[in-house]
Amino acid sequence: MVTKVNNTDLKILSLFTKGYDKEYYIREVEKLLDVSSRTAFVTLAKLEKEGVLESQTKGKIKIYAIRKSTLSREFLLLTEQYKKIQFLEDNHLIKEVLEKADECMQGIVLIFGSYAKGIQKDDSDLDMFIVGKFDEAKIKDIGKKYGIDINIKSYPMKIFEKEIYDDILLKEIIGNHILIKDAEGFVRRVAKWTR
Repeated sequence: MVTKVNNTDLKILSLFTKGYDKEYYIREVEKLLDVSSRTAFVTLAKLEKEGVLESQTKGKIKIYAIRKSTLSREFLLLTEQYKKIQFLEDNHLIKEVLEKADECMQGIVLIFGSYAKGIQKDDSDLDMFIVGKFDEAKIKDIGKKYGIDINIKSYPMKIFEKEIYDDILLKEIIGNHILIKDAEGFVRRVAKWTR
């Protein structure tokens, strides 16, 4: 039986969406997220008990990774939505731009670059990656109305699926991203075990 999921669970799971193949030990989680050792330990143990994470001991260190299961995929989808909500709450102007541009984009839509990393400045471009149909001129025009330059990178689905683990740009995007549309399509393709 799945217990209640809280913000700490989702915050810790967010680390595992940075590439979907990362491994973390308790002290790493503590440092990266600025949580106590106890919080990191209890949350990782809870997620392992739930079947979302699995661990192995290397030397004296217990290392956690995503357990390859359907349940894990569902938790990762929830985590991607959590990251999106947090991002939109912290970036009101970008939220407005995305709401206006929503009808101009179909398929998998992600934000990457400085905004996804949380290191953007007032004059930073908004980097978007789209796998699907989009109206680049309209999207850029909406951005201009809000004073934001929008850069769009796009791959056709066949290339996205073929190059997902080898292409330098895709590796960067998988490592740091905010999913805006079609989280399920993205997670299914990135998490190999969910196909």
